[in-house]
Amino acid sequence: QLELWAADHDQFDIHYVLNNPPAEWTGGVGFVSKEIIQEYLPAPADDVKVLLCGPPPMVKAMGVLLGDLGYEAPRVISKPDDQVFKF
Repeated sequence: QLELWAADHDQFDIHYVLNNPPAEWTGGVGFVSKEIIQEYLPAPADDVKVLLCGPPPMVKAMGVLLGDLGYEAPRVISKPDDQVFKF
């Protein structure tokens, strides 16, 4: 479903990163790092929203990395207006 959304919305991109990919995987490998964020996400701005979902340790780590890169720090309970929204 995400691929369909991305195909219909130019401002929406997907980049998958797996830490234990199958042998035929051609996407990103490892953990999401500051370098991956800088390569694939737009710079922090008023019109940028980052949506985070996944295992709690990953979401927590991503929140720290995004904060270090200048995005608004995510709240424990996200609000619709937050720049970084966790669900």
